[in-house]
Amino acid sequence: MKRDELIIEARAKILRGEPSSSVRDFLIANGISAIDADAKIKGFNAERNTEIRKLGIKNTVVGAAIMGGGTITLYPCLNISIPSLI
Repeated sequence: MKRDELIIEARAKILRGEPSSSVRDFLIANGISAIDADAKIKGFNAERNTEIRKLGIKNTVVGAAIMGGGTITLYPCLNISIPSLI
């Protein structure tokens, strides 16, 4: 495999969630130096963490919007006044 193809494959493995040690071994076994492999893996892990964070924020915002919409819709329907007992 060419160097660029190896880097693309390593990036895909990291983004899929494979352990860094496994990807490092893959790169070293295919002729990439250990220093280069560590640097690339560090960048790929940072990219993966950013993507996971984006998904988490998006899901949180969507969930809050759904809860807010439901609350606004149901509050008038369930707002029953309780008569005074005095």
